Amino acid sequence: MVPVNTRLSGSAHWPAQADDALAAVVHLQRNGADLGLDPSRMVLMGQGAGAFLAVHTTLSLVEVGLPPKGVVSLYGPMDFSTLDADLKTLGRTPARGPADDAASPESRLLGFAIGEDRAAARAASPLARLERMHEPLPPILIRHGDADTMIADLQAKRLREAWLASDPKATIDYKLVPGAGHGGEAFETGKVREDLLAFVRAALD
Repeated sequence: MVPVNTRLSGSAHWPAQADDALAAVVHLQRNGADLGLDPSRMVLMGQGAGAFLAVHTTLSLVEVGLPPKGVVSLYGPMDFSTLDADLKTLGRTPARGPADDAASPESRLLGFAIGEDRAAARAASPLARLERMHEPLPPILIRHGDADTMIADLQAKRLREAWLASDPKATIDYKLVPGAGHGGEAFETGKVREDLLAFVRAALD
């Protein structure tokens, strides 16, 4: 496993983080053999904000003809413009302040208050990119807690739908994790861990 670091929102706004993640993965693809890695056998994975980056990076690699073998998205936000509305739709009390506010982590990342420019926030999402793509996509595993009060599981549902709409033949392993919130032990042990390991083995086989 190779962790990837990107600039934080305090030092650079989006899409600097996407540029950093893509540069790191391309470096591994080009120089992996020198590092004792097999560049042709790569699966991207992220949790929360990391899932947002993993999916974005996967789409960038697909666009240049260098797709990874698979991607894993664990409880990630996929459309900042609907974060607050999705929690409201599910009747959940947000575990933090509104994402639409200028002080939210998502607004700080983008460099503007999401509530003041929802269209621009939507344009920065993986879902908006998928709407413009109609080409083969790598297998994806999506897991999200059905009791998440930070990122509504509707985000995961829309990722699945957008992935399938972009590539109807894509392999999609999508499940909600009963009773799970935003991360935690449910994603680190038991069934989710078993599913993740099986997915990675199959993708790299």
